[in-house]
Amino acid sequence: MKKKAIQHLLRLLGITGGEDNGDWFNASCPFAPWLHSKGVDTRPSFGISVGKQSHYHCFSCQRSGSLPMLVSNLIMMSGADNPEARAFVMTHENLSLPDYEDVEKHDEPLQVISDSVLKRFEKVPPTLKMLAERNLKMETVKRWGLRYDRGGYRLIFPVRDPQGMLVGVRGRLTIPPMTPKTPKYLTYKGFSTTDPKAYGIWYGMHHRLAKGKKLILVEGELDAILLAQALAQRDGVWAAMGAAVSSEQIRAIQASGHPILLFFDDDEAGYAATAKIINRCKQVVPGLFRVKDYQGCKDPAELVEKGLLGEALKSIEHFA
Repeated sequence: MKKKAIQHLLRLLGITGGEDNGDWFNASCPFAPWLHSKGVDTRPSFGISVGKQSHYHCFSCQRSGSLPMLVSNLIMMSGADNPEARAFVMTHENLSLPDYEDVEKHDEPLQVISDSVLKRFEKVPPTLKMLAERNLKMETVKRWGLRYDRGGYRLIFPVRDPQGMLVGVRGRLTIPPMTPKTPKYLTYKGFSTTDPKAYGIWYGMHHRLAKGKKLILVEGELDAILLAQALAQRDGVWAAMGAAVSSEQIRAIQASGHPILLFFDDDEAGYAATAKIINRCKQVVPGLFRVKDYQGCKDPAELVEKGLLGEALKSIEHFA
């Protein structure tokens, strides 16, 4: 985000003392009332970086993350919505996803997050419109541990490693995007400094699959949840958390020992992810399968919602 835009965002958030320090704007920490000693930031320890993809950090309370996360967290802590700030960030910040082909783990181990952070989000209200629209059952909500970010209007997906430890938090909009740049899915980066995708994590991999059964790979978290629900709460439905698949995620499925059923979205990005996995896994996994006929639907979730999943599954072909 550019300097003038950061200054405007600070005003929208009621953050005082903004000072231009070249690559950063320093100010009093907006989290001080909740996280700082005596509720004040006596020396400005909070800053927002200037650049294509800005982030915030406070050297006192150690809060950090993306600008959408900044706005969302302030809304949660204050209990007051700020639609103007939310819309401004989505319009002026570069929210494009990284190229996961080049993501490296570095030497830092995958960071485990305390489950207590999920208490910052609400339980999913049974009256949430999306539940009825997508036929998402409350037993499924509980099985996957879903939460709700009221301030950000997002269904929250806790991301867990194979041992069930929390390693990430993702959210999906439950309302139409406020602007064309508003991402449907968003990673809440303020809780962790490591990227689960770069460590081979797939959403849903903590639900253990019986030996010999097919591992089903899909693109989005909601695809995995609705598909598993439609298949009698089936284990072994993993989501890549986007069309981009990291090299470590591919290594994870290579090491799983399961046959693989590819069920990515029926679009160019889905085709690219499918081709990449086929190329890397055809000589390694016990068998590769794919769904050939999507019945005119764009993804597994839509097939479930339209009652066409059974027809689509009849078109499974074994090709390697």
